[in-house]
Amino acid sequence: LAAREATQALVRQAAVWVLALSADVDVSLVELVDRLRTIPVFAQVSVDELFRIAGRARRIRHPPGVEVCRRGEPATEVILLLTGAVRTTGRGGSAVVAAPAALNLAEALVDRPLELTVIVVEEAIGLALSATALLTLLSDNSTAARGLFRTLLGSYGELDQPDRDLDPGPSCQSLAERGASAVELGLHLRRVPLFRSATASHLEALVAAAREVRLSAGTVLWDEVREPALHYLLAGEVRVEGPGRPGTLALAGATIGAVETLTGTSLQRRAVVEHDGRALRLDRQDLFDVLADHGELLQGIFACVLDSGRTAGSP
Repeated sequence: LAAREATQALVRQAAVWVLALSADVDVSLVELVDRLRTIPVFAQVSVDELFRIAGRARRIRHPPGVEVCRRGEPATEVILLLTGAVRTTGRGGSAVVAAPAALNLAEALVDRPLELTVIVVEEAIGLALSATALLTLLSDNSTAARGLFRTLLGSYGELDQPDRDLDPGPSCQSLAERGASAVELGLHLRRVPLFRSATASHLEALVAAAREVRLSAGTVLWDEVREPALHYLLAGEVRVEGPGRPGTLALAGATIGAVETLTGTSLQRRAVVEHDGRALRLDRQDLFDVLADHGELLQGIFACVLDSGRTAGSP
């Protein structure tokens, strides 16, 4: 400890922790990160990102009986419960949640009022991360965002279905034949469920990032070895196949590859072109580059993912 300089903060904290295991001292940052990675929602996040999360958060320690947050309040923080237990109460009743757990995560991601009141029942130690810091971290680092999407979409919802409440706009077939203006492409991209809350500036950025591609029968758009990308079909037909699931035929106006693009994995599915056509293609990195500059669009996508999970009956 005497030989280490201030720049060796992690090593110093680890040494303090090792020397005082039996003492009632603050938990070291290294130990907090070790516990943080046991929270399921952060299972796919790298250790480097976990240190960034822990470094931006404030440490909390509450005795039994403390009300951590109340239902209906703004979701300004995510509570990362690392030790102890809390009781949550809401419309669905009451339940005891033991560490490790992430509390208020869904509401913080999409800026909605808290759905639960949380009271400590067993001394709670953890981290409080502001919703702004969480969104900034996810916007700045696509790896962290993909890890969170991968956890939330472990059992993927119906993200590839068109939003039928929107005006269909110009015919997809006619666009494929004559080409499309930026405005027309933006109207079609807004029919992608992920982008239903996109503003005009969001759509402008998405149109700039997307590219129109030809689809040839027999071509594999993605599989276990080809990186997935989001496709909005202007013309043609594509069959999406997966183990244990019947093949689904996507026609003009359909979106395919939304879940795969967000998670960066094929989910053991593959997409094969059945009939020639055209599509708007948005590659994964291009999408995340847009999200890095538009935090509100990232919030909208998280809202779509969480609503999809609720519709499918996922917790």
